Amino acid sequence: MNNDAVSQAIIRLFDQEMFYAELVTRMKRVLTKSVPVAGVCIKDHIELHINLEAFSKFTIEERAAILKHECEHILRNHIARAKELAPEVYAKKQDGIDRLINGAKHQVINIAADAAANSGLRHLPEGAVYPEKLDLPSHETLEFYLEALKQKQKDKPDSQDGEDDGHTIDNHELWGESEGEKDILKEKVRQLVTKAADKTRAAGKMTAENELAVSTLNENKVNWKEQLKRFVAKTITSHIESSKKKRNRRYGIMFPGSVKIEDLHIGVAMDTSGSISDDELQQFITEISFMAKYAKITVVEADSSIKASYEFKPKQKYNIKGRGGTAYQPALDFFNNMKDIDGVIYFGDMDNYDNETLVKPKYPVLWVIVGAKDKPCDFGTQIRIK
Repeated sequence: MNNDAVSQAIIRLFDQEMFYAELVTRMKRVLTKSVPVAGVCIKDHIELHINLEAFSKFTIEERAAILKHECEHILRNHIARAKELAPEVYAKKQDGIDRLINGAKHQVINIAADAAANSGLRHLPEGAVYPEKLDLPSHETLEFYLEALKQKQKDKPDSQDGEDDGHTIDNHELWGESEGEKDILKEKVRQLVTKAADKTRAAGKMTAENELAVSTLNENKVNWKEQLKRFVAKTITSHIESSKKKRNRRYGIMFPGSVKIEDLHIGVAMDTSGSISDDELQQFITEISFMAKYAKITVVEADSSIKASYEFKPKQKYNIKGRGGTAYQPALDFFNNMKDIDGVIYFGDMDNYDNETLVKPKYPVLWVIVGAKDKPCDFGTQIRIK
């Protein structure tokens, strides 16, 4: 038996999702029988422990998914966060009683961490933990799932922990072997992820979803769920005002906040003029990826005119067009001609020459600004991103 099973899975990742392959190749690989299948920990380097005999029994798609699963724990900074949530669980010296008590806590954290890591993964081995198996929403955090599982235990104290919820495919006990305080662990993760992202960008294979993961790690994001909730309230309020005489077919007389966020269709305009840097354009894509978790997104790329329009897909790589002058009215007009847009979000530096002629669109507008300038008109609200 040799390393072929691991190498084949890494090659599969290079073919499908280079970013994850770059993450794996930068980890120190430790072949051991002390883990059931795989696990990660952080010492001088980020270590990937693999039980080669067990790992080799899975299909190549499952092996690639297992490696992605370990990467997700690293990307989400799960080791530092879990140790902060329950330091007693990961203490290296525990007597028999402590180990017994903490074993149950450890299992709950295991399931919560895997639910968070597996939300967007497919092809994992049969029985892996998924949020839907827990009757919980997808794409939430370790902390969210941990609290939800604790609540389930309170509601059904006689139930068996983890019964029919799936099983963890890796060994989280390794997390207790990680060395360093929270900030040190996170910095080691950040350095590895940054190098992997830079290499993947240079190859032109960094997707919006990958950028989202990097941005999440760096905590450089807007709470789009809250922003979109406010959009719901503003949008429905405007529909109610316009439908006092004629019932609106879509919303009727519903009160603000009654439309689910998942039903939203948001128009997003990106200023792709020459005054916007490549880094700012990439940040626009990253922020749009956050929004795409909660709403359908139609994107318009525009400088002085419309350059492209499409429904946004987080896993797709986008070659942004433009880099000419700046005019915001064309994109606003584009969305005015769409019947099912719930709101318009415009990303830009507000350095435009048509501010005297901007016409207020039918739906609410949120101006998302890079730089020091304010929104170019008297309608809409504004927020800034770094």
